[in-house]
Amino acid sequence: LNAVEMKRFKPLLHRAFSDIDSASMPKTVNELVAENGLDSLIFHEAAIYSLIKRDGKPFHVAETLWKDALTMASTSEKIMGSDMLSDFLTNVMRMYVSKNSNKLYGQGEALLRVAETILFAVDKDSSEKSIESVIPLELYKPLIVRNWYRAETAKSVIDLCERVISLYQQGYNNLRPDQEFFLGYLKATAVASDNVEDLTRILDDMANLFKETQDFSCKPHADAFNVVLLAVKNNKSLSPDKAWQSAQAIWNKMMDLRVTPDTKTINFVMQSIIKSGDSKKAYAVVVDLFKKFEQFGLEPDAHTYHQVIVACGQARPNDREAALELCLRAFGEIRKKKA
Repeated sequence: LNAVEMKRFKPLLHRAFSDIDSASMPKTVNELVAENGLDSLIFHEAAIYSLIKRDGKPFHVAETLWKDALTMASTSEKIMGSDMLSDFLTNVMRMYVSKNSNKLYGQGEALLRVAETILFAVDKDSSEKSIESVIPLELYKPLIVRNWYRAETAKSVIDLCERVISLYQQGYNNLRPDQEFFLGYLKATAVASDNVEDLTRILDDMANLFKETQDFSCKPHADAFNVVLLAVKNNKSLSPDKAWQSAQAIWNKMMDLRVTPDTKTINFVMQSIIKSGDSKKAYAVVVDLFKKFEQFGLEPDAHTYHQVIVACGQARPNDREAALELCLRAFGEIRKKKA
């Protein structure tokens, strides 16, 4: 079947499988494959699709269909040497994440583990140091990059991220983590634990990977730094002084990598120095940070001006005239924004 014929054929298959008892599906699919002599995964995909429409029940049937499809693929040069397998993997995984259901996400993760067991076994005999994974990074990312994370789901996301990183280190070069991957990894870790050291380690791994590869797709960006800075801000076990030291180190790392901050980034760092209680440094640091808005072409917000006003109140005697001028300017900008 060519691409146009396949597009027409799939809806017919979906309707046909919707009338079949789920327990009979694996047998029906095997018979269809044998009768038509097809080196194709379209029957398996259609059957799994019909199960998703039934809210993924029963999952053991979908798992059986998935295993059968991947086992057939791993022994077929035609399938392994074409886009057929990646299309099948991508289409099925999209089914499991499209409904934004925790249960289906979990089932998708389980299927991905099965795929790793079957498909990576094909590569074990390879003597090459660099191997192309038949499971692309894009297949993992829908399970990692989410709009929200709960404590339970965060742990499974962390496990998945660590598996991908391990596979990349084993030589699967097309599984190199990118910005989206690391951002999901950081957000999940921030939800699962308030340990700033864990987040800093991930950020360091991201920075080191960029330095090693010079691949800009994995270069840290402001969103990644903001996740760590927010964790520092919210960590009640850190003393104000320690929180400032951590925020300062994160900011310096950002500048060393020449990463452009955003308004949130600067606000986080401003808040850290003000809360540190070091009134001798606070005004000077905040003034210096305030200048960064113009340097990076950023727009201060109401939170920025509030931090500036607080810092001006901590100015030393010889800075008070300039601080008063800056404070009045900040009040004026707040009025404008309210208007």
